[in-house]
Amino acid sequence: MKTSSIALTLLLLGSTGLHAQAASELPLWQTSYTREATGDLNGALAALQSLSGDNDSRPLILLREGWLFYRQNQFNAAWNAYAESLALNPDSLDARMGMMLVRMAQERWQEARRIGQQALESGDNYLLELHLMQCEEALKNWTGLYNRSIKLSKRFPSEIYPWLYLARAEKWLGNATQARLSYQQVLRLSPGNQEARLYVGL
Repeated sequence: MKTSSIALTLLLLGSTGLHAQAASELPLWQTSYTREATGDLNGALAALQSLSGDNDSRPLILLREGWLFYRQNQFNAAWNAYAESLALNPDSLDARMGMMLVRMAQERWQEARRIGQQALESGDNYLLELHLMQCEEALKNWTGLYNRSIKLSKRFPSEIYPWLYLARAEKWLGNATQARLSYQQVLRLSPGNQEARLYVGL
């Protein structure tokens, strides 16, 4: 057998072994999600920790661990898992958003906003923008909230949350007429929204 044929055979055998390993781990992933759905978060974590965690799957395992720790309010453990996942995959927006969520849960709003702004450098992201508006509101930065929400309401005019945050910003900035118009737009998208209904007097 030629050297090239031997190399190809070894490559195929290795690939087959990797596929078999991945397939054998699928029940553990399923167990993790099933246990999470039933509220057994420790069991969901235990299933993940039984995975081999090769180079390809380790960042994903860490993302899921971060989420499960976050759900249990174990914020330091969640942060560490997300940070390790980011170190393995520096392009991961999921990891950065997870770290941002942890800091938001800890009410470390300045740091959460900084992480979010850094994450935006890799490109626009609607969910990330929403988290940043939450940070601006928590920091009572009404001008910052206005600037973010008016931009997002133009880009996503059929989404309720940019209009809702815009209305709140306008209200706190003393622009009652504009706030009313924004709340009316909220009601066009969500007629039952209580915050908007109270403001416009319905």
